[in-house]
Amino acid sequence: MGKTAVFVLSILQQLNVDSSSSSAAAAAAASAGSSGGNAGAAASPSAAAAPAATKRSGDPAAAAADAAAAAAAAAAAPGVVCLGLAHTRELAFQIKNEFERFSKYLKGIKVEVVYGGVPLQKHLELFADPKRVPAILIGTPGRVLALLKNKCLDTSKIAHFVLDECDKCLEKLDMRKDVQAIFVATPKKK
Repeated sequence: MGKTAVFVLSILQQLNVDSSSSSAAAAAAASAGSSGGNAGAAASPSAAAAPAATKRSGDPAAAAADAAAAAAAAAAAPGVVCLGLAHTRELAFQIKNEFERFSKYLKGIKVEVVYGGVPLQKHLELFADPKRVPAILIGTPGRVLALLKNKCLDTSKIAHFVLDECDKCLEKLDMRKDVQAIFVATPKKK
């Protein structure tokens, strides 16, 4: 699992840095908002930034604080940030176990694995509850594509796309089509 450890550690380190940055940005936005006279709008991530900005439209610093708070709230919202594809469920499980092993001491990083052979409903329920949505999703191309087609997997926040054992995934034509469809559904910048 040496090659797997390389990308796992790299991704986990980036996720840890990103979560630290968004926490710091949220704290800075909250303190900036509290000194601007409207503490509730900046301190609450669920507060809408646009109404707060219109209330204080004359104060550019307050508007910037509101924009930073909105960006931090969007970054802190749950969603899949890393999508890993493997050609077999066994390999998908191995990758998931490596992520869990190396993220043991990182708080708030959830890892899930999805694959065929399990009722699709089980995986649909996982994504129905925003609190259960993992930051890292590992799966087989067929099941990940099924989640996309059911519109329960949001790919807009994916920053890392991993295709493990790429040659095996792309040599089978049906799996290649699934991988291509999934790749196209992810953001261009990742």
